[in-house]
Amino acid sequence: MNFEYARYLTTQAYLASHWSLADQITRAAGRILCTEGPVKNAAKTPNLWQHFMKNGESAPWLTVHVLKECYGWPIGVSYIVRNHFTHEGGVGDGWGFFESSAVADGFIVSDNAWRYLIDKAKKEYKVRPEQARCASIDPMGKRKLDEILALCHAEMDDALGVLILSASALAEAYAGVLHE
Repeated sequence: MNFEYARYLTTQAYLASHWSLADQITRAAGRILCTEGPVKNAAKTPNLWQHFMKNGESAPWLTVHVLKECYGWPIGVSYIVRNHFTHEGGVGDGWGFFESSAVADGFIVSDNAWRYLIDKAKKEYKVRPEQARCASIDPMGKRKLDEILALCHAEMDDALGVLILSASALAEAYAGVLHE
């Protein structure tokens, strides 16, 4: 298998695995935190982007606000990359996602793909670079997807921790009230 195909499959598998785990964690927390609609809809159970980042209509305002303001940028960028590789095959309209097919270029994101990510994050996903706890998702300015996703997913893991703690605190509060 050539490098270009291996890189594509590796990227797609990594993103699918990470987001699948995030969906499972969010589904569990969402059963406690979300309103009845997404909890009872087996076809569209709570997920991190749709229910806790995008509009937050079915989740507690403070939880949505904290998650979006503290983690919106890295989670949004990761979700855009995930969707691009899952639904669009990792290619754009006349451009490839990576700088080149050469092994030496590794996971460097092309100029067109970088503009696509930034524009889509700001315009369609309505997230900004300030909505992150890390200083930058690309602190060295190298546009290396593996390093960018490592930072994005470290932030996502922290956000999932906030979600789990929020759900646990609420469940503990209900248990305390009901036990009295």
